[in-house]
Amino acid sequence: MGDKDNGAGKNRLPPGRPPAAQEAPPAAERRETDKQRQTLIRRLERQEGEILKTLEALEGEKLSLERELSRPEVYSSGERARAVKLKLDGITAAIEGETKKWEETAAQLAGARIQDPPC
Repeated sequence: MGDKDNGAGKNRLPPGRPPAAQEAPPAAERRETDKQRQTLIRRLERQEGEILKTLEALEGEKLSLERELSRPEVYSSGERARAVKLKLDGITAAIEGETKKWEETAAQLAGARIQDPPC
């Protein structure tokens, strides 16, 4: 009775050997990790580029509003000056928000670039 095998052990591997399907070679794992990291880096680079374009446009708009506000016919008119100042405040807040996004993205990008440096 004790020597009888009911088929439960037919698919067992020798002790100490994991199944090949579960064991990916280190080189394959490394390639996959590198591929994922490069994808992340490219995505972050695109995001950074978009943020910088937005910042550039906002800075241009801010400069334009500052010039407009400095014109005598605008600053001498309280209503016009308030309207320009309100727009300027909105642009300044947008610049601050985009700058924060850029700093976060740049930090993530730097982290992705130094993660797992080549040996």
